[in-house]
Amino acid sequence: FERDCSLQRRHQKIIEESPSPAVSDALRERMGAAAIRIGKVLQYTNAGTVEFILAPNGEFYFIEVNTRLQVEHPVTEMITGLDLVKLQIEIAEGKPLPFGQSDLQTSGHAIEARLYAEDPDNQFLPATGTIHDWLLPKIDGLRIDAGIEAGSQIGINYDPMLAKLIAHGATREDAIRKLRYALQRLSIQGVMTNQGFLLRLLEHAEFTGGNAHTGFISEHLTSLANAEDVELDRASIIAAALYWQKSWQASDALMTNLPPSYRNNPYRNPSLKLQLGKQETIVSWQHIAGDQFEVNAFDSTAQAQLLSFDARHLRLVIDGVQRTFRLTDVGNQLYIHSSLGSRTITRLPRHPDVQATAEQGSMASPMPGLVAKILVSIGQSVKVGDPLLILEAMKMEQTMRAAVDGIVETIRVREGEVVGPGATLITLK
Repeated sequence: FERDCSLQRRHQKIIEESPSPAVSDALRERMGAAAIRIGKVLQYTNAGTVEFILAPNGEFYFIEVNTRLQVEHPVTEMITGLDLVKLQIEIAEGKPLPFGQSDLQTSGHAIEARLYAEDPDNQFLPATGTIHDWLLPKIDGLRIDAGIEAGSQIGINYDPMLAKLIAHGATREDAIRKLRYALQRLSIQGVMTNQGFLLRLLEHAEFTGGNAHTGFISEHLTSLANAEDVELDRASIIAAALYWQKSWQASDALMTNLPPSYRNNPYRNPSLKLQLGKQETIVSWQHIAGDQFEVNAFDSTAQAQLLSFDARHLRLVIDGVQRTFRLTDVGNQLYIHSSLGSRTITRLPRHPDVQATAEQGSMASPMPGLVAKILVSIGQSVKVGDPLLILEAMKMEQTMRAAVDGIVETIRVREGEVVGPGATLITLK
């Protein structure tokens, strides 16, 4: 039985499914026969995968044989009911297969999404950090294979894959719907991931229509980009402001019966300076009565009613729409997840540090990584596009190139040094 692994970025699969929407029964028969012939020629006996590439005219061509279980083997397990890991071990022990090919039947459709620690809007570069929240949805027909938990450290030395979500349904549409539902309700906070990108892939009309191909992501990258979501941003900012307001009120041991933000003399409404992504904004609020607030954010006013509040959850009615937020408070950062998506809100100081500005002509690391090789020396003249150094992270190399013409003024790192995202690497003058 086949698995369709057409959706890839950086030549690595991110969505796999079976049966393939591109494979007819006749084509499946031909591919299966070719795979068996290859196995017999190799005299290979155990779990393995033969990979082909399918041309638009229906012809297929051999790529390679993977003499092992592949990452996406749960897709086959979900539609056949087999335990491929167990069977692989039993074959290695010399035991015969307990069934023949004709005994195998498939049921329904399975689709897998790979959750990566990466930034889809920055060339899918890997991300690192600490997992502050990891909440898995519980859905019939959903399998999650993961090697992380809350508190896990995601470093630079391993592949950035964090988990696999595999959904099984009676039809392809059912499986896609179930996987989308799971991704919407999965909460992973503290490390940037491709969670939103996966959702946009699964919602794309060309994918749902079964028209994906190996160049699909690069072809549709603009439409798959993390487009501005005004509703998510606004709801998250409002939730953050009221969460911090209620947290401060709850921690006040004196005069707990006073209304929120009470003052005995006229004063402007309480406010916070917050950052969402690269955007900074001032959000202010006014207590109306009871649990009713009027919140000003992004140059608009919202009516918000607080229904419930605790250290991890906030339930609000915002302009008549009820929403539940899961919250992870880490210092001045608040990680927020709801059915709309996830956002990270940073509480900023009222007055900025005037010295905290980027150096002119500096090149900063776009990701955490290891300085594998420095390609220039101090005093060397460089042109736009010239390679300056090579960063290595999670099995990938990234060549850092000059953004402007200039002369290398300083080299701030050494070969073999581990740097964080945003670290100054080289300055030009």
